[in-house]
Amino acid sequence: MDQRVVLVSVSEGDNADNTQAPERFLGSAAMWVENVCPRANDIQFRLVVDWDKPLAVWADVFIADEFPQGFLLSR
Repeated sequence: MDQRVVLVSVSEGDNADNTQAPERFLGSAAMWVENVCPRANDIQFRLVVDWDKPLAVWADVFIADEFPQGFLLSR
């Protein structure tokens, strides 16, 4: 069982070519992350965007390689 903790956030952003510091903002589209699943060599997650036109969307992923103390493990 993979013990890494993965946190994923999503926001609307600009179309800038600079991926080091994208300009994020709170737009009108509803968006959320579902089913975050760390695996041996990757991370899978589903990104849902409730909007009828293409949007620039930025996902930020934080990976804790060890299971942190103070977290509850649900099974």
